[in-house]
Amino acid sequence: MSIKAADVRKHLFSLTARGIKFDLKRIIEASNRIGVPHSAYKCIHVAGTNGKGSTCAYIESILRTSGFKTGLFTSPHILNFEERFQIDGKIISEDLWLGAYEKLSGIIDKLKLTFFEASTLIAFDLFKATGVEWAVFETGMGGRLDATNIISPVVSVISSVSMDHMEFLGDNLLSVFREKLGIVKKNTPLILAANPDEDVMRLARKVCSEAGADLTVVSSDGLDSQQTPAGTRFSYNGQIYDIQLRGSFQLLNSLLAINAIRKAGISDDTIIK
Repeated sequence: MSIKAADVRKHLFSLTARGIKFDLKRIIEASNRIGVPHSAYKCIHVAGTNGKGSTCAYIESILRTSGFKTGLFTSPHILNFEERFQIDGKIISEDLWLGAYEKLSGIIDKLKLTFFEASTLIAFDLFKATGVEWAVFETGMGGRLDATNIISPVVSVISSVSMDHMEFLGDNLLSVFREKLGIVKKNTPLILAANPDEDVMRLARKVCSEAGADLTVVSSDGLDSQQTPAGTRFSYNGQIYDIQLRGSFQLLNSLLAINAIRKAGISDDTIIK
């Protein structure tokens, strides 16, 4: 790794000292200064506690195999910063994100962006610069005040929700869920993993009704499935699907993705079975 790259990584990770700032003012201003790059492609937004990463991966895979150029922004990374950014199913090169950082570093420093805000801004710009047609964004935490929540998605998705980040999102499930529901946009469909808590579901219906957002509730209960040497095969709405992962929770995540793709207006024929 070059000295330059090492210095940039050090600077980026130093931004974690700014902590988590629960408002969208800085990321909105930063995006505006570079021409609102996330308006250059269609987006799907995914929040949740469990399974949001897998759901994002399924959605991106379907879009890519359907012939679209895709971008995927996820967090956290495991080994290298560039793991957060994928284009056409591949982690971007170090040179690519370094180039984006050089372009944006002045804005990042002047507006005192947090680490996640800076990462999100880099994703916004990278995807535009590389001609992405569809981008899938995973929230970092919560939803309502997450830096990714300034996008205007074609479809929003909320995977399984349970207690997490209680110091920021609230000390009960309803409070946590309310923050996740913050990604619901006016007249934008929401694909939601069913939750056994009726208060939670009642809140979801209320929020969607007020926003004019079409609500699709998804459950894998009773789904006809079987394990195969390659993963899992299941039947859904009269069609057979194969996924490379096992586990009932993966069935739910794949169903969320299938429904998101359909609500995005992409033909069922393009969903890889």
